This record gives sequence, C-alpha cells and structure tokens, in this order.
Amino acid sequence: MKKETFMLGLLLVISLAVVAQKNNYSIVGTITGYDGAYVKMHNKETNADIDSAIIANGMFQFRGHTDTAMLVVVNTEDRSMSYTLKNARQQVARQAVRVLDEDKVMYDSLVAIYDAYTQQMKDYVDSAGWSLYEANAENKIGGEILLNIAYVLTMGVDLYNEEPTPAIRRLLSCYASASSVVKNHPNLSQYMQKISTQIQVKTGSPFRDFEAVDYATGKTTTLSALIAGKVAVVDLWASWCGPCRREIEETLKPLHIKYADSGLVVVGVDIWDKIENHDEAVKEMGITYPQLVDTDRNNSSLLYGISGVPRVLLIDRNGIILGYFRGEELLEAVEKAL
Repeated sequence: MKKETFMLGLLLVISLAVVAQKNNYSIVGTITGYDGAYVKMHNKETNADIDSAIIANGMFQFRGHTDTAMLVVVNTEDRSMSYTLKNARQQVARQAVRVLDEDKVMYDSLVAIYDAYTQQMKDYVDSAGWSLYEANAENKIGGEILLNIAYVLTMGVDLYNEEPTPAIRRLLSCYASASSVVKNHPNLSQYMQKISTQIQVKTGSPFRDFEAVDYATGKTTTLSALIAGKVAVVDLWASWCGPCRREIEETLKPLHIKYADSGLVVVGVDIWDKIENHDEAVKEMGITYPQLVDTDRNNSSLLYGISGVPRVLLIDRNGIILGYFRGEELLEAVEKAL
C-alpha cells in the first residue's frame, strides 16, 4: 500500500528548490515517509530520463549542467505505480458516478466544492500567474506557464455556448503577441488552437463542412450532403465511449424514429476510433441513421475543436448552429427547431 500511494504523495507534498549558477543546477526535494524509494527527473521535451536519486532522511537531490532551459518533471522510477493509482482513481470515479446518480444533495455539494476550487485557481492566476509568465515570456518555461494558465482559465467554461470571459480574451491576446519560443511549445499551440476553434463554432455560427467516409456506401461524402435543407443533429462519438452509447440509446435513436419524416436528420460521426470497432457498435446497438467515419483524418474533431466525446450539435435548415445539447435539452431544442 505504501508503494501504491507514493506517486500521489510525491505529487502533493514535494517541495523543490532550484539553484542555477553558470548553467549548473541543483534541485532539492523534501518528502517524508519514503526513505529508500527512487525518484527520477524526466525531460518533457525529449522524453528522456535525465537523472535518478534515492530518498534519504526525507530528502533527495539532483545536480547537473545544461546549456539550455529544460522542462522537467520529477516522478517515481516505477511507472507501474502510476498505473496502479490511475486504475484506482478510475474505479473510485465509476463508484462516485453511481452514488451521484442516486444522491442529488451529494452531487450539488460536490459541484459547489469544485466551483469554489476552480475559482481559487482562477484567482491565483490573476494574482500571480500572469506576472510569473511575464518574467519568463522569452523562454521555454513561459510556454509551459501559459499552458497551465490556459488550463485554469478554461475550467468550467463552455466556449461552445458561452462568450469568452475577459480573462480568456486576455489569454488569447497574450498568446497572439507571445514570443516565438513560447508559441513553439507544442502542447500550448494545440490547446490555443482548440480554444480559438471552439469560439469560432459557438452557438449562432455557421456549421463547418468536412469530408468523411459514408458508412453505408464506403464512399467519401460531406456532412453538407447529408444535412442539406434539414434540421440536423450531428453526434461526434466513438465506440469505446460509454456516455456516447447511452446518448445514442436514450436520445438519438428515439429522435431519429420520431422525427425522421418531419424534416430531421441524425448523423453520427465516428472519431478517434477503429473502423472494426465502429462497425461492431453500429450493429450491436442497431443504429439505422447515417454514419460518417472520420477515424483516419479526424477532420471533424479539428474543425470543431473537440476535446471529448460525445459532442452533439444541432444545426438549423440554414446551416446555423443552434447549440450543443445532450439528453432532455436536445429533445426540447429539436422540437423547437422543427
């Protein structure tokens, strides 16, 4: 049990002090209760281990030399510990979902805790995050700092259905004027592109067309060819996604059956998947409405800034996005659109 909790304890308790002189560095970490365990320093950019150390008397230390700035993480040497914790967290999450389905009071209390935590994080960005970034705006560390600022500022914000907050607009402006070394941070550039895309395809914007394979014919077609002149429900999903399957069974299939003759078309778009798995899921669930297979190029996920599935959008007869909905909200929105 001690080994299984080590990774989490390290992430939560570790304290680092960095001293640099003429390109030499010294990193000292303190943690209690884990003497004899190994830790390592890992270069995030090259994906290579730099050094390892043994915890003794509640401390460990890395010393070395570097000619350039590096983005590094300190972690356990045994990756299996991470997997053990990941599996445990997943089991706890599944159990929590079952409990929350039955206990609205508990759900509301957890939402309140999460919202308070999110606000604290955003307040911290406003009080210290921006100045920390500005002090590193010309080096690689600046890109990592700005990426974490972006993560925090977008927590709990639905850019598909909400206007960007002033803080997010500041983030976009800051990135637009950032130095090349910051913009070249690969994860930052991808995340900022996703944010910008979500704003561009928010409610009230024209839908974005794309090519994919028509599952029924095996031929390349476009989304516009399937939805022209109709109210359309477009569901971006994957066969491995449990919530996607529930949405299909509980909402999308009933919508198709009820309104197919009333000017509504439901279109599934399979992304981040394997064609054989999609084929099995379609047959298993008895899906009869059109399916586009976009597993090779994932054009749709890029054009709509998708960060998770299912993502269901409603498009009117003129090609304008009416919103992104799920469940009962989708049923109500479709009836209104028709």
